[in-house]
Amino acid sequence: MTPANHLATRKRIKTMTRRLDGLKEINKEPDKWHVADFYQATGGNNKWWAWFSKDGEGGKPYTIIPRYQPNETVYLKEVWYAYGRWVREFDKWWFEQLKDEIRYSDNTPSYMPDGFSRKVHATDWHKRSPLFLSEENARDFIKITKVGIGRLQDITEEEAKAESAEALYKTAPNTFGAGYIWTPHGYRDGFIKLWNSINGKTYPWKLNP
Repeated sequence: MTPANHLATRKRIKTMTRRLDGLKEINKEPDKWHVADFYQATGGNNKWWAWFSKDGEGGKPYTIIPRYQPNETVYLKEVWYAYGRWVREFDKWWFEQLKDEIRYSDNTPSYMPDGFSRKVHATDWHKRSPLFLSEENARDFIKITKVGIGRLQDITEEEAKAESAEALYKTAPNTFGAGYIWTPHGYRDGFIKLWNSINGKTYPWKLNP
């Protein structure tokens, strides 16, 4: 998570998220697919499944198992800082952590090498990617309460707010005199802008994945 999204989740402002995991094949032609079924398996398997069928084509439905499941507890990954150095052995790099202490974005070290560069050999505090934060070092955990599936453009105003999207504002003619005034433009429009800034090159809003 970005520091902003992590903070929003911690404050329970962000309580919902949308993911494209496992839907690459379907989103090549999203308008040709529909959800045939979405259910919780029985016989000791508590996972939720989504079955997709392609309109106008027979054959076996395309099955998706969501990455996260109801009642599952997961930890939040965030940017962190570790004391150590980057070491290169032949053509491979690895980070050697020299202290157990780690820090986070709200307690950053006073000095450290720039960015995530592996070329910096200095023994010092280094910024570490959220991808490499272990559960042991995580400080925030959330419980998944619900899993669903749907088209992107079906998002409601309340759901966009739960995604921690910021409400946009736009100018409108001032009917009481000259000039323009600022008027609310909604959380949904804020989410559209946010989505396209992250996924616009591969899965833009207009594709409706």
